Amino acid sequence: MSGLDILTGARDDYAVLLQYVGITEKANIVLAFDNKASFSACEITAQYIGDNDSHIVINSGHISFNADFLWFFNQEIAVIESLFPRVSVIANGKPDLDKLTQGDDLTLRVVLNPNTSAGNLTDYWQTLFH
Repeated sequence: MSGLDILTGARDDYAVLLQYVGITEKANIVLAFDNKASFSACEITAQYIGDNDSHIVINSGHISFNADFLWFFNQEIAVIESLFPRVSVIANGKPDLDKLTQGDDLTLRVVLNPNTSAGNLTDYWQTLFH
């Protein structure tokens, strides 16, 4: 991922590495089928980084899913032709990853296909999902 300068290959680039810590409410990002939302909701706390107000770092997050719905989570990066930018996520490089145990590392590969927006400088915002 590009950093604050929005240029890939620069010194401030970053990658996302998450570690599964088990079923707990004490993780930095909690995903829960807890029925706290009528469908699904995400609440985060964050702070600004850098010299301007256009970049933030997430400190904690809670994603609530309503268990009354039948949820389906993709196991492979979707290749869909579109005029709009498309984000795909794959966990631990495996299309069939279905569970982790406490202490396992979780590496998410986030792929952005800009489609017709290729070559344009911009900020893309994405939501974290399970």
